Amino acid sequence: MLDYNGEEHLIGATHNNLTLLRTQDMNEISSLGNLGYIWGMDVVDSNHIYVISETLTVHQKTEARFHSLIIDNDTLKEVGRCTEGTNYTWNDIVTKGDFAYISARYGSDNKGYLTVIEATDPLNPVIKNRTHITNKETWCINRIGNMLYVYSGFNNSGIDYDVTLLLMDSVIIDRGFAELVDQIKTNKEIYWMDQCQCGGFTDDLEGYNSIVLTASHPNIGTFQCDFNGPFYGDSIENEFFPSLSDTFYHGEFNFHVMNAVRQKKVWPYDGSAPSVDSADANGNRGTSMLEAYNWNLEYNSREMESPMISDLGNNASTTYLEWDDLLPPSVPEGFTYRYKRNTDTEWGINLIWNDNDEVDLSGYNIYRNGSYLNKTNWDTNYIDYDIDNYRGDTV
Repeated sequence: MLDYNGEEHLIGATHNNLTLLRTQDMNEISSLGNLGYIWGMDVVDSNHIYVISETLTVHQKTEARFHSLIIDNDTLKEVGRCTEGTNYTWNDIVTKGDFAYISARYGSDNKGYLTVIEATDPLNPVIKNRTHITNKETWCINRIGNMLYVYSGFNNSGIDYDVTLLLMDSVIIDRGFAELVDQIKTNKEIYWMDQCQCGGFTDDLEGYNSIVLTASHPNIGTFQCDFNGPFYGDSIENEFFPSLSDTFYHGEFNFHVMNAVRQKKVWPYDGSAPSVDSADANGNRGTSMLEAYNWNLEYNSREMESPMISDLGNNASTTYLEWDDLLPPSVPEGFTYRYKRNTDTEWGINLIWNDNDEVDLSGYNIYRNGSYLNKTNWDTNYIDYDIDNYRGDTV
């Protein structure tokens, strides 16, 4: 983005960096970085420059920031700032007098808000109020006279414009992809996407029987794993092969979602990968799609990524992907038994064992003297009442 201060300077913004240019010769004369991912800017004059950005807190929650800047002796300087609560994203900004008006999104469902900031004292800008204006995402904002105009998306996914998925040998557009998968009859659908601008697929895929997890908003790229925390299990996020002297990189979003669903890190492959059991927040053994999404929000360290979830049918908290590592479960341990007597004529043996912790465990098969009896799901006991014929025998 580019803006003009009405005098002799242009200010350009790229990602998290501002550049001051002299219009006379278009030379760069100053720069200012470490502002976070820059979403918008409004330049009134050299003493009133306003920038909105987004960054991650130490707890890996998004935080929106308002920066007040000046140009002093051909140098860009930040003189004040204020911040919105976590999980707010500010998209665009316009100003009128001492007030800035910002279109904002909040939460996993990206409801649209209007935030008003008073910058009468540029050193101490203050959030005056925020107003919920729509259940859809708000994006662009403009002012004509005393009227504010805010553009909101037609659904929770934001602006409806074409994005593409690069396949091995071709390119497919979002609407074309949706038309193909619509031909598959399903009861429930899960989409999990990590390509750049993948949030643009959401509006074509979302529905009351679908859950869509994407690494970014429609206008934002995605990135490979970095080497920054927070970490879990260990600090390894990419795979280094000494024999090839090369590193293979995971996508930051894919890496954390995959680890959450598996409840074990994807690397190394030899079975020694650290577990991530805490991704199962409610302790019911599996990791739901909502738990996987929340896990990603907590550990995704790519500041410019903005993971999204669409869950119109409120199914994400009860929908699971079973991950099969193609390895047999461990032999159950702690096996013991108890006599079980219901009446004088109804009694049996209660077989008891410790629970296994494999996420892809489907149940236990029960055998007596090598012959199959029954199957349990996740129960860790089985009562055998049919033992009269075995009195005095070892079974």
